[in-house]
Amino acid sequence: MSKDRLKKHGFIKIFSNKNQVKILFLLADQYKNRKHPERETLSLGEIRSRIKVSMPTLKRYMGALENAGLVQKFRSANTYHYRFIYESEMGKLLDRLMEMMD
Repeated sequence: MSKDRLKKHGFIKIFSNKNQVKILFLLADQYKNRKHPERETLSLGEIRSRIKVSMPTLKRYMGALENAGLVQKFRSANTYHYRFIYESEMGKLLDRLMEMMD
């Protein structure tokens, strides 16, 4: 498969999974409500407390979102934190979608 087809397939797979969409909206909402960049992130534990899935499943979801270019992963104080990437093309589209839903 070409790189574009793989990327498109990845987006379809991500947006057909309701838990991954919930994670994206959580991270996007975190970004919109915070003014300081260091507070835009959520740790795996914080995400897991809001989305009821097992830790291995959550790590798989976050890996898929990171590979698709929707989420950035940071290491801080022996934990990983995740941030939604608004600068990406898909991030801008999701931002418009969220504005339409408000």
